[in-house]
Amino acid sequence: MEVFGGMFVIVLLCVLGLAVYFLPSFIAWNKRNSGAIIALNILLGWTFIAWVVALVWSLTADQPTVVLMQPPPQQMLPSAPMLCSVCGQYSPAASRFCQSCGRSIA
Repeated sequence: MEVFGGMFVIVLLCVLGLAVYFLPSFIAWNKRNSGAIIALNILLGWTFIAWVVALVWSLTADQPTVVLMQPPPQQMLPSAPMLCSVCGQYSPAASRFCQSCGRSIA
């Protein structure tokens, strides 16, 4: 009976040790950098310094994501046609000369 009690303590200590080892990964599970924190914890967590870095990183607050909304581009309305003061005819908006009489549109 004594063997089973000692084995239970050993298994319990191993489970608690693994829980403490992966504590940074558990905390960082839903964070934006969770993949990097979990990789750091798994690969370098056995060194105490990297484990502390992973723990501190997992405890830091995520920066809020800023979404900048830009208004839709304004559509250029076509300008009004130009009226020739000499002949009274309309010419396209970008015209410098009247299409009918050929005089300068001022």
